[in-house]
Amino acid sequence: MSQAMHALFAPWVVPVEQPVIDNGAVVIRQGVIVDVGSSEYIRQRFPNAVRVELEGVLMPGLVNGHTHLELSHLAGGSELHEGELFVDWVESLIARRGQENSEQEIASASDSALAKQYLSGVVLLGDIANSRYDGSEQPDDCRAYPTVVRMLEFLAPTRQACDLVTQAIDTLQQGVVATAHAPYSTSPHIIQALKKRSRELGHPFSIHVAESGDEVEFIRKNLGPFRNFLEKRNSWDGTLDFGPLHSDGTVEYLNKLGVLDTKTLLVHCIHVSDRELEIIADSGANICLCPGSNEFLKVGRAPVEKMVNMDILPALGTDSLASNTSLDMWREMQLLAVNNSGLSCDTILAMATRGGARALQRGNDYGALGRGKSADFIHVNSKHLKKCRTREELIAGLVRKGRPGYIRHVADEIDKWTGHVTPVR
Repeated sequence: MSQAMHALFAPWVVPVEQPVIDNGAVVIRQGVIVDVGSSEYIRQRFPNAVRVELEGVLMPGLVNGHTHLELSHLAGGSELHEGELFVDWVESLIARRGQENSEQEIASASDSALAKQYLSGVVLLGDIANSRYDGSEQPDDCRAYPTVVRMLEFLAPTRQACDLVTQAIDTLQQGVVATAHAPYSTSPHIIQALKKRSRELGHPFSIHVAESGDEVEFIRKNLGPFRNFLEKRNSWDGTLDFGPLHSDGTVEYLNKLGVLDTKTLLVHCIHVSDRELEIIADSGANICLCPGSNEFLKVGRAPVEKMVNMDILPALGTDSLASNTSLDMWREMQLLAVNNSGLSCDTILAMATRGGARALQRGNDYGALGRGKSADFIHVNSKHLKKCRTREELIAGLVRKGRPGYIRHVADEIDKWTGHVTPVR
């Protein structure tokens, strides 16, 4: 890592937590941002810094708040069609995971997907695994990867499964971030035990929530497609009995279990009531939306505009290649913009950066350009971005036009810059 102080100048600097800077600069040293401001301010304050002139945009790297890298070898599955149920897809996924795939094939697909995330401008990623778990933040090879918050996910729908999971939890090393899969697959006792552990260790706690309407029916009545699915798989013995808590929705159920707080991450939140959004806002729990996956599975769209109006800034995620056509955060922003006319592009960009960093408990390092944050941010450019004349055009271009043609991580480039360099983009 370079010991020198570098001042990176660009036509546009997008701090996210502060207004866009026209003709701005970012000063970095030893992997940390020292300052951000206008070109004139930075030149006067840091006259001895190595000066690097860039075209395009300096902005925070994207944060993929939720994915399942271990499912990357299952890319290319069919979308749900009219009349098919969410549990039909779950059943298909289980069958596909049971096919013959070598550990090497699974690992190769996972590592390749992670490397592609980095090339697309992702600097931080939340990865959920339940069969293939590696606690390291990055794979041990020469390629560049995002920082990964790895979470080990548990399912326990029966008493026997609860006993096995309880034993497994007791043997986990403290550094392992352990979470629950979903209320329809994990007993309330195990959800509470996992959350208790995460509180004690200061870990994030992620759980799938209200992804389908059938899940809400299951929570309310103990009936419906999920009950039928569990019975078919001999995974129903009454352990998932929601009756005693009398909950009208998944969020209300989790609130009654006492597992909602600022380190809880609720993934999807499509079928939630206004009252449940109030519960989320009051608890400080985080939300991660996965619009591409939701479209793929035909489960509906989250009420994101209501969330934002209640001062909830969700994170954005891609989910897995088993339930999405790509792991493209730029496409996720596009989908939100197209499907939510009342949502500003500024908010969508904040969701894909600041919202994700906060949801993964890494807001001190990622999600914005500011003093003390990581210098792992990105430099992007495209034909469209070159034509932008106003900050509004720029932010709309970043959100609505898809992945820019040029994306580089500043942390990878810094050692190549010697001073007064003007890269051609």
